[in-house]
Amino acid sequence: MSRLSLLIPRIFVLLAVLLFLISVEARGSTGCLGVKGKWITAGDLARVIPEFAKIDAASTVVAAPSGLSRRWITAVDIDAIASRLGLGPFEKPLELCLEQERTEVSRDLILEQLAAQLSTKGAGGEALIELISFFPKQSPRGNLRFDLSGLAPACIAGGCGFYRWKGTILLDEGGSIPITAQVRIEVIDKFPIAERDLPLGVKIGVHDFSIVESRHPWLPFDARSELDLSGYIVQRPVKTGAVISSRAVRKPQEVEKGEMVELHVKSGPLELVTQAKAETSGKTGDRVVVSNPTSRRKFMAEVTGPGRARTLSQGDGL
Repeated sequence: MSRLSLLIPRIFVLLAVLLFLISVEARGSTGCLGVKGKWITAGDLARVIPEFAKIDAASTVVAAPSGLSRRWITAVDIDAIASRLGLGPFEKPLELCLEQERTEVSRDLILEQLAAQLSTKGAGGEALIELISFFPKQSPRGNLRFDLSGLAPACIAGGCGFYRWKGTILLDEGGSIPITAQVRIEVIDKFPIAERDLPLGVKIGVHDFSIVESRHPWLPFDARSELDLSGYIVQRPVKTGAVISSRAVRKPQEVEKGEMVELHVKSGPLELVTQAKAETSGKTGDRVVVSNPTSRRKFMAEVTGPGRARTLSQGDGL
């Protein structure tokens, strides 16, 4: 076999690649012809089929694809279109791909919108947003929209603080397409840190926590942590060194279970003031169970203020 016979197939391959690259350059990075609006015009087709330049460029030819969809026109379709427009037979591509003209989706614009939405949520401190990825990368022209309803936590192997944020691109041509961003959100802020293990039900003292500035995953259901937790009640155990979140504590009731309260007892025209032990907790107006610390007799009382209660009927007493 001669050397020339070996080179001929390679030459044909190189020519085919060259023709493909020229076609891609004419049609855009996706290999499809980019169009604008709801209709494909003769001017659009003239960019790749010169014969269509013989008629008015604004003449509508066929409906354009919408959003990110594509439309393929076969040689038979092109023949039918040409015949309808009065164009004679000519060489034509076997198939023509069409899509809406696209632009790059801006990373900066996505970050700007996400930051604006977080500010409405009251993230507190300095919010750090890392845009890990997003799709689609390209889109027909339109307006980007993100809101908090599209935000969903996505804890992965790397930890929490990761989210999938779904948004929308409102297209200039009409309609919309979805866009999804994967982000990591953290907050640099001051947080209360437990100085010892805090078991369920304990009242927090001034030496049980300290305030430090730290970097912490942002959670959409967490309110900003209170900094002065003195007197708060632990409702979820907290380990030494952990952040004391607003979900782990509650404000104390005006009467707390286990505390001694000032009890006002009505007896005829007289009112006696004594001490009783609260068996349940409550705020002003709530009914709580109190007991005689000596006899342990229990009865109902109404909370009248911080550390105070009164018996509900005459005859109730210690």
